Amino acid sequence: SKLTLSEANQRLKMFLHKHNLQSFCFHLNTMDTSTHFNKKDYTLMSDDVRQWYNYYQANQYYKADGLLQKCRANQLPIIWSVAKQLNQATKQDEKSMYRDYWQQGWRFGIHVPVHHHSGDVAILTVLTKEGGVPLSLLKKHQYDLLVLGNIYLENIWSYLDNVNSHNTTAPQLSKRQQQCLKLIADG
Repeated sequence: SKLTLSEANQRLKMFLHKHNLQSFCFHLNTMDTSTHFNKKDYTLMSDDVRQWYNYYQANQYYKADGLLQKCRANQLPIIWSVAKQLNQATKQDEKSMYRDYWQQGWRFGIHVPVHHHSGDVAILTVLTKEGGVPLSLLKKHQYDLLVLGNIYLENIWSYLDNVNSHNTTAPQLSKRQQQCLKLIADG
């Protein structure tokens, strides 16, 4: 049988939790460049990231976040350290953002760009707090996260297309996508 959106969400969370990568955010926001209206907007995140995400959005840090722009232009994951980014920041708003990351306890992160054939990009982010997951674990799982993010995006895309067309049919993964998702989740 095919996966529903809820089952796909559960598989994503299961993989992340199994590998001690509990603090995450998967975000897709696409904009129609002719109208400047959002075409698709979807976010799935862990509860501990939700407060930071809301703070980040409220302060419009996405405008100052150079890593976010770099991520959209790259195909491979970007692993980063809050301390190093703070040291390298040249703009005041970017420095403020990384100081706030630090004050909230976040120390390392990985941004995994997930490119859709439409040209849109989603980002799977995993964050670690002080005393939490070591940087080496992010490095170890970066390519697993890349594959997982791509399979997950295909599922989300179908779901959003269904929502936009007012079709309530559950999104479906192909049998092969289900197998890949299960293999990744099982480790």
